[in-house]
Amino acid sequence: MYRRARLPFLLFAAFAVVLLGTSCSPGDPDLFVELKTDLIVGAEFSRVRTVVVPAGGGGSREQDAPAIVGTDYLSGQRIGEFTALGLGDYAVRVELFGLDGRQFIERTIRVNFRQSSGVVAVITRSCRGVTCPAVDGDIALSECLGGRCVDPACAQGDEDACGEVQCDTVADCPVPDPCAAAVCESGVCFARALLDGCGDGEYCDASTGCLPLPTVTDAGPPDGSMDAGDAADTGPAGCTADGECDDGLDCTADSCDAGTCVNTGDDSACTAGTGGLCIEGFGCQYDGCSPSTCVAGACEVARCDGDTCVIDSACTASEMCCGGSCVALGCEDGDVCTDDSCGAAGCLNTPNSEVCDDGTFCNGPDTCGGGTCSVHAGDPCSGGSSCNEPTDTCVGCLTDGDCPADIVGPWGACGGFGNTCDETGTRSRTITSYSCSGSTCVGSDRTDTGACSRTTGGLSCGTTTFSAWGACGGFSSTCDTTGSRTRSRTSYTCSGGSCNSSTTPDPGSCSRSTTGTVCSATTYGAWGACGSYSGTCDETGTRSRTQTDYACSSGSCSGSGSSDTGICSRDTDGTGCGMTTYGAWGSCSGYTSTCDETGTRTRTQTDRVCTTGSCTNQNSPDVGSCTRNTDGNGCSNWPGGCRIGNCNGGSCAYSNSECNFPRTCCEPGICVCDGCSCP
Repeated sequence: MYRRARLPFLLFAAFAVVLLGTSCSPGDPDLFVELKTDLIVGAEFSRVRTVVVPAGGGGSREQDAPAIVGTDYLSGQRIGEFTALGLGDYAVRVELFGLDGRQFIERTIRVNFRQSSGVVAVITRSCRGVTCPAVDGDIALSECLGGRCVDPACAQGDEDACGEVQCDTVADCPVPDPCAAAVCESGVCFARALLDGCGDGEYCDASTGCLPLPTVTDAGPPDGSMDAGDAADTGPAGCTADGECDDGLDCTADSCDAGTCVNTGDDSACTAGTGGLCIEGFGCQYDGCSPSTCVAGACEVARCDGDTCVIDSACTASEMCCGGSCVALGCEDGDVCTDDSCGAAGCLNTPNSEVCDDGTFCNGPDTCGGGTCSVHAGDPCSGGSSCNEPTDTCVGCLTDGDCPADIVGPWGACGGFGNTCDETGTRSRTITSYSCSGSTCVGSDRTDTGACSRTTGGLSCGTTTFSAWGACGGFSSTCDTTGSRTRSRTSYTCSGGSCNSSTTPDPGSCSRSTTGTVCSATTYGAWGACGSYSGTCDETGTRSRTQTDYACSSGSCSGSGSSDTGICSRDTDGTGCGMTTYGAWGSCSGYTSTCDETGTRTRTQTDRVCTTGSCTNQNSPDVGSCTRNTDGNGCSNWPGGCRIGNCNGGSCAYSNSECNFPRTCCEPGICVCDGCSCP
């Protein structure tokens, strides 16, 4: 027995994603990915990563490309091209990275890939800071669009999953700061920055207004010539300047060599963690996290956050991991005739004997057998009535007794859960009662509601978040360049029907540059001799000694020698500083007697002598002897001139008889005259 179901109305949701069938030749990309965002390139984001993950697990594909300054991303720009994907279901995740190199917003789209297609991912600034699924919210609403949580299925045009549109006209959109204008496009509100909305050196944040442009940018060439979808592109061909060769990676030196872009990796530029290496086409990788060490397990997606390996579930909010693959929650296979559960090797779908509906009325109420709706109660019509399959009823009845007994339909899906972790829900089934009216058994339906349950323990009920890194520390010495830092990692997991948060420390390594840092006190040798005087009288000179300074180099404390020069002094007062000069001799004098022939004379003597650091003149008398000839000059003795004579050889020569006064003692104690006597 069956009941015709209402076909769901599919709404083409252009605002979330557009899947366009294309006619491609061999070798063309299978999947084109475009980005549509009102976030500001070069100020709020500088790099885009596109990750394509098969729904059944297996290797993911990704492309990492710089965002191009001057490009209108609000109009949509291609960011990725993927080939040889194969048919199937995929999750396409688009991640935006800030100028600090960290991912700050993402959007996942569920794609049912059947032919070459184009995907447009919308990331609105109104989704910044919004966590989906919301705590205590519907687990199926795992993606953000226009500031609210939606099911990834809305990207496929599912009316129920997309919900109501955000706007019909601009008037429905929040009023942005005057530096931007509101835009309503395909039911989603955007904020377009006005070209003249802010001054030089500023950009427009529609939420807060004009802000200073960051000083660091990872943006690509201003002419937009680089294809943002080609992660391995090294720059446009035929370059003419270095600025045209920016590959978007901070650790490469970009140059134009004879018309060809050359991007040379510099490992020393990778300082966010230990063992930093600059990997072509990817950027910095560290000891704690690299593509070879950060490997996802079954149903997981691995990514590096600095030197920390972050592993997230690859399953959507409506899936779980069973047997190494992402499957529908509870291993639901959509068959009412199986009890679904997850076993060690994968999903188990065990046959049951529940009420079912095979779509045929005249074989009576149905129950399950062997995993299919194959057990039938037989003709539901009794008495004088007969079964009419085209009208799904009994005809020819006379009384209600000729009509079928109540027919109980199968239980519908368990639903009505209050939030992601709620384990108690409700389900309903239809019970049809028949009565005879005008020879026809007419059915009337009533709904029977019952309780049901599910197990949510261990399910993720929120996005894992990280606090800001703490200060880098734990260095073993002044020169040590490798330290450690810690941040908090908060995970949200269902337990006992509630969403519980668990915060654990997330350690990571970090590094610093210590080159040139002083690591020990300066030491000195003994002073050398004082020297380098400018002249004979200079009292201020210099002396030198060995100076050893200690600074960090390559993580170690190293000493480097130099000469330390100091001032020294000496006393030069009285030191001769030039030749002695003399003035003219004065007259000869100082004779002791009339006959004395040896006298003295003087002249000025000038000596050059140091005084308080300068060379000065010092005058003094210079006394010298002199002579005369007195021979023949008259002379007399003393006292009274008692005798006279003539000078001869410097003495007064006379005879004893030559006395002016007889018997006079002319010289004390000497009798020089005849007949004199002396005492």
